[in-house]
Amino acid sequence: MLFRPAEDQSRHPRFRKGALLFIAVFLMVVVVVGLELSVRADRSLTDTLCRQFNEQQLITARNAKDLIERELDLVKGEIRIVTRQVSLAPDRPEDLKAIIENSMLRIAGGGVRKVEVIDPKGKKALVYAPHRHAVAEKTADESSLSYLDVSSLSSGKIWVSRPRVEHGRIIMFMATAVEGPGPRLLVFEINATLLVRPFLKNIRSGQVGYAWLIDEKGRFIYHYVTEFIGKESFQARRDRNPDISYEEINRIQKEKMVQGREGTGYYYSGWHRGTTGRIKKLIAFTPVSISSSPSQRWSVAVVSPFYDMENVVNHRHTGQFILVIFFISIIVISFGTLVYWEMRWSRTLSRRVEVRTEELRRSEERYRLLVESAEDYIFTIDLDKKLQSMNNYTAKFFGGSPEDLVGKGFGHLFPGPVAARLEREVDKVYLYGKSRRDEFELDVEEHQIWIDIHLMPIKEKGGAVTRVLCIARDITESKELARNLINTEKLASLGTLAAGVAHEVNNPLGVILGFCDILIKNARPGSQELEDLEIIRRQGDHCKEVVANLLTFARQDDLEEEYCDLNACLLEILQVCRHSLEMNSIELTIKTGEGLPPVLGHKRKLQQVFLNLMNNSLAALGEGGEVTVKTGYDRSSRRVTVLFRDNGEGIAQKDLKRIFDPFFTTKSIGEGTGLGLFVTYGIIKQYGGTIECLSSGLDQPEKPSGTQFIIKLKPRTAGQP
Repeated sequence: MLFRPAEDQSRHPRFRKGALLFIAVFLMVVVVVGLELSVRADRSLTDTLCRQFNEQQLITARNAKDLIERELDLVKGEIRIVTRQVSLAPDRPEDLKAIIENSMLRIAGGGVRKVEVIDPKGKKALVYAPHRHAVAEKTADESSLSYLDVSSLSSGKIWVSRPRVEHGRIIMFMATAVEGPGPRLLVFEINATLLVRPFLKNIRSGQVGYAWLIDEKGRFIYHYVTEFIGKESFQARRDRNPDISYEEINRIQKEKMVQGREGTGYYYSGWHRGTTGRIKKLIAFTPVSISSSPSQRWSVAVVSPFYDMENVVNHRHTGQFILVIFFISIIVISFGTLVYWEMRWSRTLSRRVEVRTEELRRSEERYRLLVESAEDYIFTIDLDKKLQSMNNYTAKFFGGSPEDLVGKGFGHLFPGPVAARLEREVDKVYLYGKSRRDEFELDVEEHQIWIDIHLMPIKEKGGAVTRVLCIARDITESKELARNLINTEKLASLGTLAAGVAHEVNNPLGVILGFCDILIKNARPGSQELEDLEIIRRQGDHCKEVVANLLTFARQDDLEEEYCDLNACLLEILQVCRHSLEMNSIELTIKTGEGLPPVLGHKRKLQQVFLNLMNNSLAALGEGGEVTVKTGYDRSSRRVTVLFRDNGEGIAQKDLKRIFDPFFTTKSIGEGTGLGLFVTYGIIKQYGGTIECLSSGLDQPEKPSGTQFIIKLKPRTAGQP
């Protein structure tokens, strides 16, 4: 059998029929898809044109807003000019009339109906009506005085009233105080509708669009339908056509326009110029700033019917349909090519996304390590003032983990007053969009620390604050250093002053005591005169002791360094005090450290320090109690320490920071000079040591009462003589 070639299937009737059917179905699908795309394109075109048209309306509204604000600024500027002229001019009607007439020529009316110069003290007013060119004198009660917030008026500041309806007109007042020999007020009464009408009446949006203006209460300041002016807009629409639902325009006005926001949208109305029925309208609106005192905003809107857009779309629909059919074939042919390149591009894009994702992951990891390694308290606060995130350092400080604390409020972390204070600062960051800084004191276990916190807004692209970043740190050491520096400078100045005063007092005091001794020698024993002289000498000796204490604090010794045995020095002075302790039934406990090195300090001066501290403990204990004296060596500071502790009534917290101030004492008059701790502080500082007081007084009933003084002195180190 010979080889028989296969038949050409393309010429087979069934094949051709099936191919034609496939092509027909394909073309039908393409046409249906094309028609659907055309319909969608029409909708998209309509939406695009509406958005673009609304953007143009918004530009028109902004231009009108700028013109109105410029006109208001012009009137305010003219008020300032007239205020200066009135303050310098004689208080005569003809002079005031000339000033105001010139002002009216400059602003060409500006809606001004009446100008008043009011003397509230003299209960009179000069009233000028620009349209009548006349000046009249009235009592203050007949003027605009009752409409003004007189407490808000001051020279250089213009107060603007809120609009009010009067005989179908919208009236507002601009007023300011006039400087001069007597209190006077300058008041401009303005017809708000006449003020804004030149800028709104000629606005045309599309074919039949127009503009209108409302105040903060939703009242029409201007509308091309004059019967609406002065009426509340919601009620005016219902009265005009109660069969239409005005829900959308009411929502726009209440939630956006009255709130001073800018935007676009649409709503349904019952009419538009001569056309009636349910009409869809496009609207664009923007706020108009009227005044800052009081804060006042109006809203100007530009509206146009939707059928203007529909006419444009229908006009373009026929040509667009032809173009759609023409391009369908091109799209079908290009589809395969696009799919191919799309797949290639998708693979390339996928690889790029993977690379960028890895880079982002590494960047976030670096950021996380940076935040976690910082020894600062870092956390974020959301709009509800709840913790949104925090680093481990912050969570450890508050005694938990980030997972336990996220979602909690300030009140869960801080005491009530501190939490309320931080919430107020966060509110200000959200309100003003600017960073805030604050410092506050915080109780932590048995001590207090100072925290410096910096609150920074985290904004979206639109500028809205969505979170607040808080970075805080412990500045207790800085605060303490600053306080010590101030105290050191203060004591240095007081020392210089004390030295001068002591030397000046010593001379006449020595003369007084010398003559007193002479008189005592010549006085008859047992006489009243001798008793009086003895009193004078005792009081003089007391004054001499005070002066000696001042000189001890102020004196700058240039002697070579001197070291003494701290334990021996302490035991010697405690032996002197033992009798007083026994007389008052006070138990003394002494714990001396062994092997302590000699400390820098003069034996007599250190004993004076110890004696002052023992006397303070005796005064605090009264009858009965315990006093503990302990010496030792502090390895962390490398200092020899002395501890004086009693269980007396303690020192109030408000007095604790002042106990080392000169002449400060809580004792009754005649019982103390207030120089004991002052001199003690000076002696310890003179030898490079430190003294610290810890106490719980009657104002802290939750803590045991008592006071302890901790003194740290420099020891002699190896190699020193």
